[in-house]
Amino acid sequence: MSKIELNAKQKAVIQKYLNGEYSPFLSHEEDQEAINQVLDMANDLEEELDAYDESGDDLVKWFWEQYQKQEQQ
Repeated sequence: MSKIELNAKQKAVIQKYLNGEYSPFLSHEEDQEAINQVLDMANDLEEELDAYDESGDDLVKWFWEQYQKQEQQ
């Protein structure tokens, strides 16, 4: 698996998303760019791992869980 590398802005926007505080309609452009970067990385990882069933309905949550597992190792 490729190493997941997130910058502070990407981590912050993931936390906003997971806490229900992120809205694509009300967010700043920087947050929108960060979540798009996260989604691109998540899609790439999902494809790399062939994890379409595993990722379920929430790709960002799945990606964050993968990141957390990586950081614990």
